[in-house]
Amino acid sequence: MTERPGSTWLYRLARWLPAALIGIAVLIRLPTLTLPLLERHAFRQTQTAYAARIFHTDGIDLFHPQLPVFGPPWQVPFEFPLYQAGAALLMDLGVDETVALRGLSLALFAASALLLHLLLAPRIGRLGAGVALVVFLFTPLGMVWSRTSMIEYLAVAASLGFALSGLTWRERGGWRWWLLAAALGSIAMTVKITSAVFWIAPFALLGFARDRDTTGARGSWRNEQAWVLVAVPIVLGLLWTRHADAIKAASEATAWLTSSGLFTWNFGTLEQRLDPEAWAHALRPSIELTAMGLLPFAAILSAWFAVRHGQWRLWAWIGIAYAAPLVVFFNLYVVHDY
Repeated sequence: MTERPGSTWLYRLARWLPAALIGIAVLIRLPTLTLPLLERHAFRQTQTAYAARIFHTDGIDLFHPQLPVFGPPWQVPFEFPLYQAGAALLMDLGVDETVALRGLSLALFAASALLLHLLLAPRIGRLGAGVALVVFLFTPLGMVWSRTSMIEYLAVAASLGFALSGLTWRERGGWRWWLLAAALGSIAMTVKITSAVFWIAPFALLGFARDRDTTGARGSWRNEQAWVLVAVPIVLGLLWTRHADAIKAASEATAWLTSSGLFTWNFGTLEQRLDPEAWAHALRPSIELTAMGLLPFAAILSAWFAVRHGQWRLWAWIGIAYAAPLVVFFNLYVVHDY
């Protein structure tokens, strides 16, 4: 069969379109990298920046990040401070502090976008993956939070990397992909357990069970490697949380910031879940995407692929990763917008 004139050129152009979109998204954000860290959630941004600056001036200690705000022992560990360490290394190279913090976030945002496209393109086609990429790159949420002094996109990138490498291991086998998935899952869980757990915890049940179109997939419910792949990041995430809680519990000024002290703050209350206004606020990003027609399009396209290719378990897992955080950590979605 003879190709039509120009078809090869269009095919090559389509292959480079995702990279071009990511490049444009980065370029339009570059002028904002020098802005002071004073926009929304200024405390969370400056708390992250303070720890990074101390790493830069006094050396990196991942297990005892300093935050001299609440008094002795001058530590209030939240996430495992890999992001802060990365920003400190950029500062060591002479990069301005604010630019290092915002720039690292932007680089991780771009990496997340690439991983998202690589995850979706083989499973929902170039059109669906392209729409998802545009939404990720250019909706207001991504425009604002992609270049802040915050850990969010390190957790996102690591979670997407876990998903992509885990699925590749499932389909191809090989210890290289298993080890990569375990490492990225561990980073995601220690950096932000409240996000990563919903990508990782259901993976053995749904991600590794055999779908109709996954010939050769390791699809047994009794697959020990799959369960260990899930268990390792979760255990490391819980160990870091216990370590951080022990440090915060040792001081009266920070005891209220332990996991038990923040139980209601994290999970919300039953009364709150019965409040329609709370749901409207928490669902605002999804409502906006629905009004734009993007969320219904994504749901219809996903359902069509699930039916056509027998990908029920895969898409159930992705659905859990999307919806479960809101249901479980309800108050966080009410009080935060990132």
